[in-house]
Amino acid sequence: MLNGIYDAIKGYLTSRKTLNNEKLTHDRANKCLKKRMYMP
Repeated sequence: MLNGIYDAIKGYLTSRKTLNNEKLTHDRANKCLKKRMYMP
């Protein structure tokens, strides 16, 4: 019982971490794109 809860929490945290990393990467890519667009 406890193992299942622990696994669920672990999976939730892992997925959240992955989502945050993807968002960071996405934001970084957007910044690079904007810089490139403004550079003559």
